[in-house]
Amino acid sequence: MRTPLLFNTAAFATTVTVALTLAHGPAMADESTFEQAIPAVVGTTASDHVSADQTGRSAQAATVEERVKKVIAAQFDVPEDQVVNTASLTEDLQANDLGMIELALGLEEEFGILIPDEEIEFTTVQSVIDYVEGKQA
Repeated sequence: MRTPLLFNTAAFATTVTVALTLAHGPAMADESTFEQAIPAVVGTTASDHVSADQTGRSAQAATVEERVKKVIAAQFDVPEDQVVNTASLTEDLQANDLGMIELALGLEEEFGILIPDEEIEFTTVQSVIDYVEGKQA
């Protein structure tokens, strides 16, 4: 799942056209030049541009937290509002050993990381978030 793009495509097209016209004259602002400019910015996401939220964590960390919580909620079939950072996976969310292994598999798929069996020692939702953030650093 990708973070939504930061710009409106129509507004971006206008901006690129104006910039190319000003920089290189009307001949440079044709459709092929515009198409060449798009790949440089299309992959840009909100998390690439927002430096930090009010808690001091990066926007990407907040996104990791949200994604981890969605994986946990889906894995343990609980409402997302029950998946709070302090929730115990075993006591509050009723996770068992098999559930923890399946959680690790879900996290591997969601984040493109590898979680060795011996590292599956999550206790709380926050411990899962911390682990995933550490793997991505």
